[in-house]
Amino acid sequence: MIGPESYEEYFICDSCGEVIDSPKNGWLEWKDVDVYKYKEFRIVHHNKKCMYKSSGDVSDGSLAEYTNDTGVMRLYGFLKSIDNDEAFDNLLEIIKRITIKDYESVRKDEHSATVHGYIDDSVPGFPSQNEIGAIKKYQEDKEKYI
Repeated sequence: MIGPESYEEYFICDSCGEVIDSPKNGWLEWKDVDVYKYKEFRIVHHNKKCMYKSSGDVSDGSLAEYTNDTGVMRLYGFLKSIDNDEAFDNLLEIIKRITIKDYESVRKDEHSATVHGYIDDSVPGFPSQNEIGAIKKYQEDKEKYI
């Protein structure tokens, strides 16, 4: 399994795919479409290599600012400023990654765990904590055979 045991202590960078070992080392960024209209939310390393190029249409902030109740409430507020399904799904995925225990560590393996019979994925993209546990078991088993 990638990263430390605590789901709150690491994220996967949407730019380079590497571990962000602490919210303090991460950055949440998004593009401004118009006044109070946003899209393309991403969790990235706080460095020039991974972040969007600076321009007038990019907003951002320390990932640590979004991992507490105030920050999560701000993310929920962004949902009111989304005007298409793709942007909504993108922001919803960011919220799940920040708020759901162990979701970040299993989200990329949900489909494979379903295919291999570890879970019966009745609502893809929204695994229960029992399903997350089963996906973690799939990841452990997969590691044994690689």
